[in-house]
Amino acid sequence: VAQFIPAKTGKKSAVSPVEDAVSALTNLGYGRSEAYAAVSLAQQKHEASELNDLIRHGLKELAR
Repeated sequence: VAQFIPAKTGKKSAVSPVEDAVSALTNLGYGRSEAYAAVSLAQQKHEASELNDLIRHGLKELAR
């Protein structure tokens, strides 16, 4: 299984992990509203706050 590992630039991102996760899901072809809903559910159900957890759980929500 391939895992996306962002390049370390030494700068903190001004974008939140939720926004990054939504962006990742939209780049995979999901609509912005459905990606946001899936990430929000992932955050609530699984108490996910890290980017990789939000993406993983968001994908699971979209698969339902």
